[in-house]
Amino acid sequence: MSAFAGTLLGLPLIPPFNNPKTTGSHILQGVNFASAASGILDDTGRLYVGDPNTHTHHPALIVRHTLIKHGCHDQGNLFSMDDQIANFNITLQQLNSQLGDDTGSFLAESLFFLNMGSNDYVNNYLLPFSDKPKKYTPEAFSDRLIQSYKQQLMIVCLPWLPLECHNRSQYVFWDPYHPTDAFNAIVAKRVFQGTLQAVHPMNVHQLVET
Repeated sequence: MSAFAGTLLGLPLIPPFNNPKTTGSHILQGVNFASAASGILDDTGRLYVGDPNTHTHHPALIVRHTLIKHGCHDQGNLFSMDDQIANFNITLQQLNSQLGDDTGSFLAESLFFLNMGSNDYVNNYLLPFSDKPKKYTPEAFSDRLIQSYKQQLMIVCLPWLPLECHNRSQYVFWDPYHPTDAFNAIVAKRVFQGTLQAVHPMNVHQLVET
């Protein structure tokens, strides 16, 4: 979804945080902190993947008219939301070393896109071998996610099924969990230029022009 929004804004493809080349002036165009299968909770995705050292695709931020998307395939670890925040803080230190006192104003003119929570159900609570349903009712689990996410946002602010979809342009989901490009394009367009019925208090185009 963030990639489509980036295209509408005329942005280049944003490099992942774990790319060795994502340093120096490259971070001024945005950084992708995504980590597939990851979630708000630290153990989300690790149950699904099975191997704590396995990592795949998910969420996002935007810096300076550039998307900083949290999903990418890396040969290393799966990064939970807390891990992604730690990586974001590393990027902040690099920004500060380059921009100094201008870092605050740079961030104030930047856009951040975050999309977290669904994997905490798909890759955690709803897994048949998860112990979460025994510990939490659906309501209690939802409350835990909300409270954890609130804390994480405050910090930021200071299994694949063997299904094949031959025509993803005509469907909302291309497997039981993931929306198609067609759906993402529709949502991104509404976020970019939609009315108050679709996005509040303003769309991305209006936000950038403010």
